[in-house]
Amino acid sequence: MEYIKWMEGQSKAIKILLALPFLDITWAIYRLVKAILAKDTMSIVIAIVILCLAPYFWWIIDLVFIIVKDNVPFVK
Repeated sequence: MEYIKWMEGQSKAIKILLALPFLDITWAIYRLVKAILAKDTMSIVIAIVILCLAPYFWWIIDLVFIIVKDNVPFVK
């Protein structure tokens, strides 16, 4: 899917920018789309929960993972 390729192809600076509060929704959608494409029920549930929490506190976790590992957690 083009959205997945676009998100993965961004520079680290853009990925960090997208992990900031209220922009982190892009990573939550990315996580959900990857889970749906993988047809992994548990990952879909986790992605939906994270989608609800992303604007409030999950952005901090995504930001740390992007800085350290250049990817967000719970993505297969």
